[in-house]
Amino acid sequence: MYQNYLDMWTPHAVSRWIFAITLLATFILRIFISQ
Repeated sequence: MYQNYLDMWTPHAVSRWIFAITLLATFILRIFISQ
């Protein structure tokens, strides 16, 4: 159970970082455009 959860979490952590960076880039871009 725990090992299966760990295997699920490892690729999910990568996609979570990609999502966070994309969200941050979109936020910065919106501020840059609105000025």
